[in-house]
Amino acid sequence: MSDNRNYGCGRTLAHPETIRGLARRAADHAGRGTALARKAETALGRLARHLSQYGIRDLRRADREHVEALCESWRAKCGQGELSRAAVSGYLSALNGVFEALGRDDLRVSLVAEGLHRGQVHTNEDRSATAAARDALISWLAYRAGIAHSREECLMLEAAGHAVRLQEAAGLRLRESGALKVLEKELRGGCIALGRADGTKNGRPREARLYDPAALEVARSFVRENRDVFARGSLIPAGMTTRQWMDRMHHLLRQFREDTGVAHPGYHGHRHAYAQRLYAGLYEARRGVRVEPPVKEGRFGREHLASVAARLGVSPARAREIDREIRLEVSRNLGHGRVNITRSYLGE
Repeated sequence: MSDNRNYGCGRTLAHPETIRGLARRAADHAGRGTALARKAETALGRLARHLSQYGIRDLRRADREHVEALCESWRAKCGQGELSRAAVSGYLSALNGVFEALGRDDLRVSLVAEGLHRGQVHTNEDRSATAAARDALISWLAYRAGIAHSREECLMLEAAGHAVRLQEAAGLRLRESGALKVLEKELRGGCIALGRADGTKNGRPREARLYDPAALEVARSFVRENRDVFARGSLIPAGMTTRQWMDRMHHLLRQFREDTGVAHPGYHGHRHAYAQRLYAGLYEARRGVRVEPPVKEGRFGREHLASVAARLGVSPARAREIDREIRLEVSRNLGHGRVNITRSYLGE
C-alpha cells in the first residue's frame, strides 16, 4: 500500500515532504531539534539520488549493499578532493540516525570501518577478508546447517556457504552471489558472464574472472539436487525475496562474529580479496612480474609506482600507464564504471 511507502512518510523518497518526514522522525527519536533534522534532510537527499540509480524510490527497498556502494563513492570523492571528510562524516552520522529511528540496523555503518570518519580517510587501508576469516565463516555456516531444525533452514545455511565462496571466487557483490543463476553459467575463457538476472548493479552486464571453478560447480550441483527449494536456479530459496535473503545473511554474519569473536570485515571484504588477487595476477600474466597491490605492499602513490618501474625496467610515467591499465581491468571485472573506485580496494 502507498501509505507504507518510505515508512509512511511519502510515496517517493526524493520528494521534499518525504525527506522532511523521515528527518523529523530521526530528530524525534534522538530527542534533538531542528539542527539534526536539517542535517538528516541533506543526507537523505544524497541517499535518494544514489538510490535512484537503482530505480529505488522507497527506502524500504534499500539494503546494505546500496549503503556500502554510497560509502564507496564518497571515499573516492574524498580522495579526489570533491567532498570533505567532515561533510561525509556528518552525512553518515545523520543517515545512521535515520536508520536507527526506522529500526533498520542492517543499514547502519561504522564511519571508522568505512574509513569515512573525521580523521584520515583510509583509502589505503586493507579491508579484505583473510582466507582464515573466510574459512571460519564457511565452517560456522556448515556447523549451523548441521544442527538446523528443518531441511529448509539447513539448505539455506548451506547455500550461504556456497554464496560466500562464490563471492571471493568471482568478486561478486553479496546480492549477486545469491541471485547468480548458477544452473545457467558456463565458464568461457576463465570468466563467467553476469547480467541483470544475476542482480548486477544497475543491471549492467559484465564478465568476471572465476578463480575457483569448483565453487561454481559445487553450487550448481547443490541447487540442482535441491531444486524444489531453489526453484529459481539461484542460491536464494524460492520462498524468500532477495531483500529477505540479504537481511538474513547480514544477521548470520553478526551471529558469527558474536559466537566466534572472529574479526570478519563484512561480506564486501571477499570482494576486496578478489580484487587484490586479480591485480597481482594480471601483473604476473601480462608483465611476468607479480606486483602486490599497495595495501599489501605498504607502499603508496609515487613510492608504489617507483617500485613498479624498477621491477619492470620502465620509466615512472610508463609504470603509471601500466598500473592504470591493470586497475581498469580490475574495475571491469568488479563491474565499476570508474577506475578510481579501485583505490578503496587496492590502495593508491
